[in-house]
Amino acid sequence: MKSHQQNRQKMSKVTTKQGDGGKTLVRQGIRLSKASIEIEAIGMFDELQVALGGLNSYYSDPQINRFITKVQRRTFSFVSSLFKGETTALSNKDITELEEFQIKLEQSMAIPADWVLTTPDNFACQYARITCRKTERAVVKFMDEFGTNPNNARLQVYLNRLSDFLWVSGFFIYKGTPELL
Repeated sequence: MKSHQQNRQKMSKVTTKQGDGGKTLVRQGIRLSKASIEIEAIGMFDELQVALGGLNSYYSDPQINRFITKVQRRTFSFVSSLFKGETTALSNKDITELEEFQIKLEQSMAIPADWVLTTPDNFACQYARITCRKTERAVVKFMDEFGTNPNNARLQVYLNRLSDFLWVSGFFIYKGTPELL
């Protein structure tokens, strides 16, 4: 059986110089300005992927690691479909799954009613959360510009729930007593 890596196509080269003029290829020969709303949203998803990957290194719980990896894969497939003009595979079940996992975490601890200071213990969660919020704002801008469809709307809801999950996660991995503002 071939591994996932063996099934992937290889790029002939990374540096093509075609983006040097401030435009980038997105799909079917369409080139967009790197300053466009669409490219901004794609870039925010890229940042979110990196933030989630960094967060995963903070957890020693295999169940949470698997869940965050699943979220990474899901958000990558959503943005890939969204910006190819395809229907995303995002469903209400994806949103419910995120909510249910968050509820499990909430039930395992006491969450302070006040804001807490960001510390080395919860930095990765907080960074992923603010990156998720920025991604959500980029998706809303995209929807304002290009219109809302049920898939885009579900993506915005999913990102909203994901940022809530990341906020709760910050308490789950927090070591000691959180320092309140």
